[in-house]
Amino acid sequence: MRARPPPGRPHLVAGVRSVGMDVREVDQRWGATAAKWVWSARPRYLFEDDGTERADLEPVDEVIAEDYSDELGWWTCDRKTEMHDLAVIYRTAGKADDLVRGPKDLCYVCLAVSDAFRLADDPLAGAFSKHFGCRCVVVARFEPPIRIAELRADPVIRDWGALKAGFVKAAMPMPANIWTRLVEMTGSPRAPRRPPVTGRATPRLPERQRRRVEGRLEDWLEAHPQALREVGLDVVVHQRQMLCVPDHNGTIDLLCRRAGQDGDFVVVELKAEEIRREAVAQALGYVGWLRSQPGVRTVTALIIGLDLHPQVLSDTLGGDGGGGQRHGA
Repeated sequence: MRARPPPGRPHLVAGVRSVGMDVREVDQRWGATAAKWVWSARPRYLFEDDGTERADLEPVDEVIAEDYSDELGWWTCDRKTEMHDLAVIYRTAGKADDLVRGPKDLCYVCLAVSDAFRLADDPLAGAFSKHFGCRCVVVARFEPPIRIAELRADPVIRDWGALKAGFVKAAMPMPANIWTRLVEMTGSPRAPRRPPVTGRATPRLPERQRRRVEGRLEDWLEAHPQALREVGLDVVVHQRQMLCVPDHNGTIDLLCRRAGQDGDFVVVELKAEEIRREAVAQALGYVGWLRSQPGVRTVTALIIGLDLHPQVLSDTLGGDGGGGQRHGA
C-alpha cells in the first residue's frame, strides 16, 4: 500500500520511452547485499484515472544524489527496511472503489534510499500515520510484467508464502531464491506484454530537465516578484529554498511576505509541468507547517505550473469545468 508517491523519471519524452536499468543490472549492483521485499499496491497508486500507467513511476537510468532528498515521496514498508534494500511491486486487482482494475502482476523494482521511518510525524500520512515508510526510487521494471498465473506455474516460485497468501500484506520479505528466480525469468523468452491501456496522460519532462526549468523559474520570480500582482499578490521575497525544520523537512521554493504586512506569508511552489495532486498536497503541507511557526498570522499557497492536471481540475472546480480561476506560467 502506498501513500505519497515515490519519484520515478518520466517515460515519455517526445514520444520515446525511457529504458531505465535492466533488472539484471540492478541485481549486479545491489542484489548481493540487499534485503528483498515485495510491496503490494492498489491500482489507485499506480495508474491514472483513465487507466494509463503513471508516467512518474517509470524507472530511472541512473540513481543520482538528488534521489536521496528528503522531499521524495514514500511508500509504506516493513519497519526493518534499510537503505539500498530492493522491493518488487505487486500490482493488485484493487477494490470496488478503484476506478481502474489492476493487472495482478509483478512490475516495478524499487531501491530504498532511506531506512524505514515512522509516518506519525508526516502531516500527509493520514490513515498511514501508524505505519512505517521509506523513501525510494524506481530503478527497473520487468518486461513484460510477470503475471500471477506465471508465478503460480513456476516450480520455484509457486510455494512462496507471499504468493500463496495472495500478497495480502503491504510489505512482505522476499527469500533470496525467489529474487534469483525472478531475475532469471527476466532473461528468458516469455509471453509478450499486453498493450497498455491508452488514455490522456500528458508527457512529463525528464527529472533533470524539470529541475533546470523550475530553477530558472525560481531565479526569474525571485528577481521579479512584482509579476505576482497579476494574480492579486503584492509580495516581497522573504527566503528562497526555505527548509521547513523541525517537524517537516520539506523545502519551500519561494517564501514571500505580503508587502507591508510582516505576519502574512505566501508559499510559492513552481512546477515545470501540469499541477498534480502531489503538488497540492505538498503546498498544503508547507502551509500547515508555517502556520505553526511563531509570528505567522496568515499563509497563502500559490502553485505555478503549465496547467491543472484533470484530477486537480475536477477536485478544485467540482468536476464541471467552471467556477474557478486558472493561471498558467
